[in-house]
Amino acid sequence: MNNGRGRNCETLCKSCIVKYLQTRKHCPSCNVKVHETQPLLKLKLDIVMQDIVYKLVPRLYEKEQARQKIFYQTRGLHLGHVRPDRSAEQSFDQLARPAPTLHRGHFYCFDKQVSLRIEPSSNDAELPKILQKFVRCPVRTRALQLEKLLRRKLLLPPTRELEILCSGMVLDQDTPMKKLMVITAYDEKEDIPILLNYRLKKQ
Repeated sequence: MNNGRGRNCETLCKSCIVKYLQTRKHCPSCNVKVHETQPLLKLKLDIVMQDIVYKLVPRLYEKEQARQKIFYQTRGLHLGHVRPDRSAEQSFDQLARPAPTLHRGHFYCFDKQVSLRIEPSSNDAELPKILQKFVRCPVRTRALQLEKLLRRKLLLPPTRELEILCSGMVLDQDTPMKKLMVITAYDEKEDIPILLNYRLKKQ
């Protein structure tokens, strides 16, 4: 969790810290105020720790996927990788049981995907358009990774920094694409790419 002063505190269970921040505004580790009105915006996903936990706890990944399926099904919602004809009355054990032939070598391979359209900002005439402006990437992808991709495509020197914008808002480097799906009301069925702009950071 980012405490709002550029410092990252210890890794915590997401469910626990979300419940904690519903009634408090201060970090449980350093007691610094996280955010006055929206402390949940300062939470960051620790992907490395998450993958370690998945590997250490047997069947945890399958059980979390099953809980997610049940959550969507019982509310009449459609999840991209869930078959709509499945019954919400299926038992947890049935949904949690992994298919015998499915190999889960790396969890990133099973991430949901999001489509992006990346173009230069209209206010920045210095930057050219990239040839491949449509990108499809996992929802865990962060703005920093897109920035590195753009820097390689545009052959920028190390001294020039880029900013990535969504709906005119400059994205923090740790912003995941999953957050943009919420902000832009991304529809997985229609799969209309989210428009992102890039520009040179002011010196």
